[in-house]
Amino acid sequence: MLPSLRKQSGHAALLFALIIPGVWGLFTLAIDGSRALQNKARLGDAAEVSALALAARNSENEQENRALATLYIDAYLEDKESIQSINIVRTECKASSQTDCDGGTRYNEYAIDIVTTHNSWLPTNGDLVGFGETYDVSHDSIARKYQGDSIDISFVVDYSGSMNENWKGKKKYKAVRDIVNSVLDELDKYQDTALTLNRVSIIPYSEYTDKLGSDGITECRDNQLLQQCRNQCYSTYSQCYSSCNSWDWNCRNRCTSTYYDCEDDCYDQYDNRGTIEFIDELHYVNTNSNTVDPTVTVNNIWNNQADNRDMVCNFDKYDNDSYPFFNLSFTDNFTSIKNSMKNFRPDGWTGSYQGIIKSAQFFGDLTDPNPRQLMVILSDGLDKVGNGTFRYGTPTASLVNAGMCTEIKAELNSRQTNSNRPVNFQMAFVGFDYTVSDNQALANCVGIENVYDAADPDELLDIILNLISEEIGHLK
Repeated sequence: MLPSLRKQSGHAALLFALIIPGVWGLFTLAIDGSRALQNKARLGDAAEVSALALAARNSENEQENRALATLYIDAYLEDKESIQSINIVRTECKASSQTDCDGGTRYNEYAIDIVTTHNSWLPTNGDLVGFGETYDVSHDSIARKYQGDSIDISFVVDYSGSMNENWKGKKKYKAVRDIVNSVLDELDKYQDTALTLNRVSIIPYSEYTDKLGSDGITECRDNQLLQQCRNQCYSTYSQCYSSCNSWDWNCRNRCTSTYYDCEDDCYDQYDNRGTIEFIDELHYVNTNSNTVDPTVTVNNIWNNQADNRDMVCNFDKYDNDSYPFFNLSFTDNFTSIKNSMKNFRPDGWTGSYQGIIKSAQFFGDLTDPNPRQLMVILSDGLDKVGNGTFRYGTPTASLVNAGMCTEIKAELNSRQTNSNRPVNFQMAFVGFDYTVSDNQALANCVGIENVYDAADPDELLDIILNLISEEIGHLK
């Protein structure tokens, strides 16, 4: 019995010696194999997110695209040895008709192929089953950004004096200008693929919006009143002259001199008066009153006050100030917008309602509106309030309560494009560097769901880009 056991134990030792390399190989294969599968899954996630990010950014710069993809790969695969290769291919459909594109809509497409190298945890050599010192994992993904409907965007931008203050290391008006320029660059990427071009207008405001010299009434001369004034001067002169004795030349000379002075005054009053260089879109209870009539203002909201002689030529009511900014009507020439904004400077109080009304008028003046329209109101503070007078008080809440914003949204949403498509108009309010929740009037104007609070310039840019992202395209 004992000799048999000795024989069996020898066979067991030999069998164990033969089996152990295979068992070890299966063990290493299981460990590194499961890790390889996990890395491949993570790389798949990284490839998918990278493709979506590339499509969202839609850059044609190869270096920028590789850098963006690398960020996502590094985030998803921290334990990789290296990125073996990144291959990015960008294609686009620029068809003149949406139906000519695959899927029925114009698009930009990004295909990405990634290979990464990883160190084995339990490397094997020779004929043993398992991984070597390193192994490669690869994955690919494709994402498209479909071109949405073209859009008209109006930026209603606060240019009151407080915009000259610093915000996160930069003057506010410069930070906002840079942000608008970034948005213009983003919109410009889609101009080549759009059936109709995206357009932008800029409405800077303080307590007024500025009036271009060619806008509305261009002079305040009133020939009828001038002639009446001159006739009165002549009548006074005739009476004076008749009262003089025929030999009293001093008396007659005084009458003549008075007549010439009187005529000069007439020309000064009625002939040499330029127009006020800004636009006040508000209406008042009477010509010289400081009390705003919100109902009349809303009823006349589509009428450009630059055409109203009582406003433009009312020098007794208004100071003849000018502002270091002006309105830019809708255009697809984004370079001209950038060049104009370089010279804009802040000045005056805050009156967002002036910019809102003027922006609405610019939308209403479009004879060929795009299917999507967006008004973005930007402000760093509340409209000024005080004793209720014109100069130091603001009627924002009363105008909103009288239906200012309701009227604007109803009218612009009732329009159609030239191809008989309905227009979708939206308003949004983005506040920065103050407590936005305090601005209840503008929240009621645009709707609480369309109010945004930006903590810094980067967040302000992100908010605006998110507002327009669904308007100009969507990812798939």
